[in-house]
Amino acid sequence: MLLDNLYSLDFNVQNRLSSGTGHGWAGAQTMFWNCEGQQIICDAPIGAMNWTVGSSGARRKGTYTDTEPDGWWESHNEPVLPRSLYLQQLADRLGQEAVEAVTTDAQRSGRIWEQLKRWAGEGRLSEF
Repeated sequence: MLLDNLYSLDFNVQNRLSSGTGHGWAGAQTMFWNCEGQQIICDAPIGAMNWTVGSSGARRKGTYTDTEPDGWWESHNEPVLPRSLYLQQLADRLGQEAVEAVTTDAQRSGRIWEQLKRWAGEGRLSEF
């Protein structure tokens, strides 16, 4: 699972143990790419990996257990290029025209988190 250029309070992939109903791992093969949050938990399950690349936030161990190994951390608190892994893969596969068909100019040139906060799902995004 690719989480690309997201802004959230927390990002967590960890072993939730039984958590009351046998939840287990919150994610495996999960990539946080240039995300930003207050905290990030990125542990690695046996036989799989989770990655945090170019993402910002306090690095934390799992809240259910602190004995799981760390996932892969690279460029913590330093955004990396390409800015969007998803958009780069789309361009590599289908060309820049495909990227332009699914994004706005603002998305292609930078982050639109503040615009999305103002929009809050009401009306047309282009109005904000």
